[in-house]
Amino acid sequence: MASTTLIYRRAVRTLQAQPVLVRITAAAVVAVLLIDLIALGAGGRSSNASNRTAARDRRSTVVAGGNLTGTFDSASAASSSSSGAGAAGAEPDTQGGASGDNAVLGGGGQGESCPSLPLGDSDKGVTADKIKVVFPWFDISQYTSVSGTSTDEPVEAGGDAINAYVNWVNTHMCLGGRKIDAQVESFNPLNETEMQESCRRWTEDDKAFAVVDSSAWHSYHQKCITKDHHTPLVTSLGLTEQWPQDAAPYLWYTAPTTEETVADWVSWMVETGQLTTSNVIGVVTGGRDEEKVGRAALEHALQHFGLQATFKEIPGVATDIAQSQVPIGLAISDFKQKKVDRLVMGLTALVFTTWAQQADSQEFWPRYELGDWNSTLVVAESLIATQNARAFTGGAVGPTFMHLGEVSADKGGSMTPAEQLCADIWQEANPTAKPIYRAGVAMRWCDNILMFAEGVRRATLNNNGALTRDNWAESMATVQNVAGGMTPAYSFAPGDFSGPMMTKAVELHINEEDLCLSLGDTDAYCLVEIAPYVPMRRF
Repeated sequence: MASTTLIYRRAVRTLQAQPVLVRITAAAVVAVLLIDLIALGAGGRSSNASNRTAARDRRSTVVAGGNLTGTFDSASAASSSSSGAGAAGAEPDTQGGASGDNAVLGGGGQGESCPSLPLGDSDKGVTADKIKVVFPWFDISQYTSVSGTSTDEPVEAGGDAINAYVNWVNTHMCLGGRKIDAQVESFNPLNETEMQESCRRWTEDDKAFAVVDSSAWHSYHQKCITKDHHTPLVTSLGLTEQWPQDAAPYLWYTAPTTEETVADWVSWMVETGQLTTSNVIGVVTGGRDEEKVGRAALEHALQHFGLQATFKEIPGVATDIAQSQVPIGLAISDFKQKKVDRLVMGLTALVFTTWAQQADSQEFWPRYELGDWNSTLVVAESLIATQNARAFTGGAVGPTFMHLGEVSADKGGSMTPAEQLCADIWQEANPTAKPIYRAGVAMRWCDNILMFAEGVRRATLNNNGALTRDNWAESMATVQNVAGGMTPAYSFAPGDFSGPMMTKAVELHINEEDLCLSLGDTDAYCLVEIAPYVPMRRF
């Protein structure tokens, strides 16, 4: 939904009024800071197959030709997502218990009896009454003049969201008598030195038990916390399969890995006939080392289905796009000459925006195949459609694990119990705030904070009050078919550190004000759900 990214659009419109040099510089910062689309994948190869057995067991399988095999059906999957159960036939157990089995993060908002346990200083950052946890967030107002929100109401991305969910956990979830001691710190994701020093300080000086992120703690800094300092990290910025294996068992993703995203994405395109042997397919990706992982996954997936494509690599990074201008123009010219009619887009936010500008000027209007890798669905709807709508004359569509394209609650749309819980917590803590965005930053904070707390809850109850980083990780691996707010269901397992289980399909609509406003959007550009949630595809 565009409401999810209203802050981005306001930023863009503000920038459009500035001189060209100011726009280029500020837009680079806004693109990186505002969009969790940093999506800085990570270098490395896929993990050993033996470590991914659990993941394979919980995914469906797509075979060449696009036929799905498995025991699920779309009707039951859709029913489960609308009911909040998170898996076909599963019913949320909102009470939980000593066994540690909540079927909805936070127990669905229901209180539970909390036994008296012998508590003590069982690990770094753990005392008899507190668990020290760092919550890093980026404060856009510190680095640009573009906030995108009025100053008289709480901002989802800020400390307000963190405090709301931490306070709720401390009041309503049984952590054995301990409470989360939140160390909330803003940071600049463009300042690598600052991030490196923060990692060292949090883990060594502050002796934090864990770090819980929304989706901005990026790149190798994830492994600084987890691999180098053996400190748990929960984040919605999923990178490659190899990184959690390298940092095992401390790095946990509430988003799919790059490889999972690509496998589901390409399988969906084949399954739905978006890509066939009669199409002329183009693929465009970035040229950074970490982006090569996604490109390799795309090459492998297309080859698996017997599809050929022309690949283009565009150099440039989010803060310096000058070097990408000429390669973009040449790539578009070549694609146009080859009559490419399906374009699989993998560029990051600012480079994708520059691509759309040039594609529009050269009248290159293929059908865009978008997805969660580098958040191209969100970028297209928020940063591009309002400026270069003609670039999408051929249409834009793709799968997502997030709650995009749904009718907003204030327009009559219904929320799952997990979504509603996150919305209620936010509204109760911030009565003057606007309703929570389904796939917005506050929803991510809700899922990640409640997910971390669920691990603490299970570890504490199942270990007679002892809480350590290792028994927390063991407990996280027991989370199965747990409904969340950002996506219908999460499942982890030993060796499987990425939780989302399902994806659905959405389509970009442009210049359709009546439709978009009826869904709760803010203008004539919106994503619209075209297929319900089904289990993530793999091959």
